[in-house]
Amino acid sequence: MSPNRCCTSRRARGLILASAVALALGASHGGPAAQAAGDQQDPRSLTVIEIPESDLKVSAWLNGSRSSYVIGETVHLNVRANEDAYVTVFNTDAQGQTTVVFPNGFQQDNKVSANSVVSIPGPNDDFRLQVGGPAGSNLIKVIASKKPISLIDAAGFVSRGAFRSFDGQPGGLANHLRTVIVASPDAGWAAADLPFTVVSQPEAAPSIIISTVESPALPALAGLLSEENGGFGLQMALGKQAYAIGEPLTLTVVAEKDCKLTLISVDGAGAATVLFPNAAQQETELTAGRVRFLPGAGSKVQYLIAGSSGEQAIVGLCVEEQPDLFTVLFGRSRAAVPVLSDSELNQVLAELDKLPADQVAKAVAVFTVAGQ
Repeated sequence: MSPNRCCTSRRARGLILASAVALALGASHGGPAAQAAGDQQDPRSLTVIEIPESDLKVSAWLNGSRSSYVIGETVHLNVRANEDAYVTVFNTDAQGQTTVVFPNGFQQDNKVSANSVVSIPGPNDDFRLQVGGPAGSNLIKVIASKKPISLIDAAGFVSRGAFRSFDGQPGGLANHLRTVIVASPDAGWAAADLPFTVVSQPEAAPSIIISTVESPALPALAGLLSEENGGFGLQMALGKQAYAIGEPLTLTVVAEKDCKLTLISVDGAGAATVLFPNAAQQETELTAGRVRFLPGAGSKVQYLIAGSSGEQAIVGLCVEEQPDLFTVLFGRSRAAVPVLSDSELNQVLAELDKLPADQVAKAVAVFTVAGQ
């Protein structure tokens, strides 16, 4: 596939792949709403593809390592594997349209060397990766194998200049990938999911303050940090691992089962603030396998770091519960419990321990706060 630097009138969604002149790819046609069934309408179908276990590991990150990017922003995608591998990268935008980001007409060899970072685009490549609309959730899916097995030579893949997009039937891409992987279970597979949010220029929003105190440890969380997660999976990823005072915090959350989410910020002295839900965000339901971005694009609030430097943690609790646990304990809903004392936090954790293990998921994300 030779590079194509010609202009096109098609407007891209999600990531725009552009040459030095103009090359807009992916989502050249409309589609149903993102919550409809099938992987063209819903990026999460690519997150549930089962990958045979192997010692191959692959990771991916965008420059800035943030959870949201503004329309028009130029980005670089980086991929690394711990062994020599053959890598394919897909991007599914908010409308469910999928583009093959790598390999492409400029980077046709998808073999990567062990522990070497491959940048997309590379330093000498004549194209750029630019964030395009519409606003909403995007998913970058990276699939790697030790053997040179093509994932993109199949019906449904259409070349648009130097890049390919998937124009098959809803659900077809996920089904195709499963078929290829199942046919070669010993190929040494690995995968990585990189969700991010596309936003228009953010407007000013009121803040929920994440207060910090100077402390070298989080004694209130000693037990929770040392124990395994609950009875089902809950994954949290912060936008960054270190924040400055005054900086907004972002994160993504995904659960293995449908559940109700609570996020609690705990500072070094054990003081706990209920970040989520809150007066502006009271919808606590997580759908199994679906990534949720918080505060989220267009949110009426932001989570803002304040106070002094120190170690901080976000505790995620996702529970299949009726009625609301906070109402039972304190006579108030989670959205009306802005601050918990150390003893109240321990009371919440103790009550969760009384529930059947398969109804509770716990996760802790620790980060640091630097002074101004």
